Amino acid sequence: MVEKNDIRSEQDISWLVDNFYQRVREDSLIGPIFASKIAEDEWPKHLAKMKAFWSTILHGAGDYRGQPFAAHASLPVDSEHFDRWEHLWKEIIRSKFNGSHSDELIRRAHMMRLLFESKLEHLRDHPRRRPLS
Repeated sequence: MVEKNDIRSEQDISWLVDNFYQRVREDSLIGPIFASKIAEDEWPKHLAKMKAFWSTILHGAGDYRGQPFAAHASLPVDSEHFDRWEHLWKEIIRSKFNGSHSDELIRRAHMMRLLFESKLEHLRDHPRRRPLS
């Protein structure tokens, strides 16, 4: 059995984000949603933003600036989409990495999923209110 290292470096995060979003783009359920919002020539910028985001999540300080929920509030997604997103995230991490940082990124993605679903539910139940940041 090949021993897997933990996610530690920016190079690890870069690999993770690149491979995750490649799988997302190929996925029949969530790929079209991403394709409708991110033009082909915008992917390098999006990937750089996601690398900064996950680096900030993992290391606690980084270059990410943004409001992730606001960017996703108008997407036509439900629990099935979140299931797939979370499944792909965990699958990509487990395919190459193992350790406390890997576990933490899986846990944080799950927490983010729960938060996004809760906020979307609130927004859909109260359509006249502005999205929660």
